[in-house]
Amino acid sequence: MKRPALDPRSTTDRSRALLAGVVLALATLPPAFADDTEVFFSQGAARGIRPNVLFIVDTSGSMASMVQLRKRPYDAGINYPGDCAQDTIYVT
Repeated sequence: MKRPALDPRSTTDRSRALLAGVVLALATLPPAFADDTEVFFSQGAARGIRPNVLFIVDTSGSMASMVQLRKRPYDAGINYPGDCAQDTIYVT
């Protein structure tokens, strides 16, 4: 017995229905939230594998001081030297 040929419209309809179903399924998924506690309560901890975590708090005196910038602010009234085009915006 000869098999009937597939109707191209039914294949297109199936593809559209599948696509709509996938989009609907993905749209209704709740958002995933991550937290740093996953490092401590992972599956590896249940098997006796301890995570490698290093937490550093720097309380040295250098953290209390402000950073001093020696760069002067831009002044539009000064013609700065260099090879720059007048009609170009440069960002640094």
